[in-house]
Amino acid sequence: MAKERLSKLQRWVLIHTYLKTVKGNLPSNWREPQAAKFAGSYDKDEEKRFRQAFFKSEILCNYFNLPFAEWAERKHLRFPWASYFRSIGEYKNNHNQAQVTLFRSLANMEKKGFIQRDGGITLTKAGKNKAEEILTRDI
Repeated sequence: MAKERLSKLQRWVLIHTYLKTVKGNLPSNWREPQAAKFAGSYDKDEEKRFRQAFFKSEILCNYFNLPFAEWAERKHLRFPWASYFRSIGEYKNNHNQAQVTLFRSLANMEKKGFIQRDGGITLTKAGKNKAEEILTRDI
């Protein structure tokens, strides 16, 4: 039974990874990371990978509600278009806490066999089944 117990975050990750990668349908209020705006400038393989995987930046901005860094805060960085989150001042603790929580949850989900992490988060067969079970149970 303990193997099947999922936290609120883990349930959210399973459901939204399923919605993005299997159904191709995310909520209308979904906030895409900055890199999504440049998806058209990638080659076809990179764009396909972006659409077929779920990314930590999507979780940080949609589950944890972390704000993106303003352009002035990131223009000096090597990849200023990438998803950088505001991690100064009042947001520093929130950002660090969210990163740790997310890392532990994803590691736990991978250990349970629900996800694979290889440049992005993808569902295993067990993960797809669990997400479908959660979605049908919640409807």
